[in-house]
Amino acid sequence: MDRLLGRLAGGRLPTRRPPGPRNRHARAAPHKLLFRGAGPAHALHHLGLDPPARTSVAGGSAVGRPLRDRDGRARTPDDRGGAVTDTFHGTHVLVTGAAAGIGRATAIAFAKAGAKVSALDRDPVQIPAGDATPGQIHPVACDLSDLAALERIFADLIAARGAVRVLVNNAGVDRRIPLADLDAATWDEMMSLNLDHQAALARLAAPGMAAAGGGAIVNLTSTAWMKLAGTLAAYHAAKAGIVGLTRGLARDLGGQGIRVNAIAPGRVVTERVEAKLTRDWIAETHALQCIPDLIRAEDIAEAALWLASPGARMITGQTLVVDGGVV
Repeated sequence: MDRLLGRLAGGRLPTRRPPGPRNRHARAAPHKLLFRGAGPAHALHHLGLDPPARTSVAGGSAVGRPLRDRDGRARTPDDRGGAVTDTFHGTHVLVTGAAAGIGRATAIAFAKAGAKVSALDRDPVQIPAGDATPGQIHPVACDLSDLAALERIFADLIAARGAVRVLVNNAGVDRRIPLADLDAATWDEMMSLNLDHQAALARLAAPGMAAAGGGAIVNLTSTAWMKLAGTLAAYHAAKAGIVGLTRGLARDLGGQGIRVNAIAPGRVVTERVEAKLTRDWIAETHALQCIPDLIRAEDIAEAALWLASPGARMITGQTLVVDGGVV
């Protein structure tokens, strides 16, 4: 092995660098992990709980050294530097379920990275002032369960805004349905609300992506189906189906320069969850996760942003679990 390494190194064995001094910040206590994001912290305040004391890692690595861009400029978590921003500048990104939660956070994240975002939802999409340049996020009223209408809306969008280069299939509905009530109509409805539109939009977007030189599709699934939760059989079937859809599309579309991946979020503190947060729920969540922090919608949005970026250029057919370390 040493002779082989010597040949690879041009006849000289590479020398090992002595380990540097141990950084005293490298093992911050779990209770000092940062509660990031206004939503969870705001909810904790209303519960009479204050976020734990911060070990500030804003703009830095886990050992306290600041992250820097190519010019040596220190970066913060909201400062993505030039690489990502340049990548998505002018790119047409379509996000479904964009009226709230993960969908809205994802639309905002891509807009901040320079994209032209088409934000689809059956509910009104309202983006707070300052979260995007006016006109950069284009709200589109759309019932995703009406596939014929979806096809017409998609055709209008690409005629007006160009080919979709990034598709984020986020929309979905979780509904507890006892097996006795899971008749054929209810089953079809759950597939329609969670799975069918993902396949339909992938089919519609793929030709334009291929003609433009490639693209990325990110499908939102869930960790719920991995945990054997009760009365969610239809929802679990749809969300597990998204993983199968993702892998099948990755094989079919890879040769056209289109990558297809999925994200499986865990317990995410969206607006709907924040409205009913309790001390017990927070304590249970911290106990379940390896990382005792609350997951924000923005955490999932950042994962989608990365999967769509050139930084993930050789990643396809995969499911990225973002759950703080549970499954």
